[in-house]
Amino acid sequence: MDRENVKKNEKKNFMKEVKRQKFLLFWSAVFVIYGVIFYYIPLAGWAIGFQDYKPQMKTNLLKIVLQGKYVGWKHFDYLFKDERFLKAIKNTFAMGSLKLVFTTVFAIG
Repeated sequence: MDRENVKKNEKKNFMKEVKRQKFLLFWSAVFVIYGVIFYYIPLAGWAIGFQDYKPQMKTNLLKIVLQGKYVGWKHFDYLFKDERFLKAIKNTFAMGSLKLVFTTVFAIG
């Protein structure tokens, strides 16, 4: 066989395989899209946490992440010094601990 026939056969076999596994490819694409939307896009929020971001900015997310002014821990210092935040964290841990204790006791008993 010459090269042209081999390439044609490879392309034909590839398309046949794609048609045969179209449902697998469809569901794979669905899960890849789901992963991008719910796992990778939220990671941009981590980058925004370290930048001087103002919600009223009318730019796209990629531009904000790549070109934003880096301010370091400034926002987190403000957050951890706020009494309301510390009280909310303390309440969250208290409620979580109580839930853990009560659900364990009721599950065993």
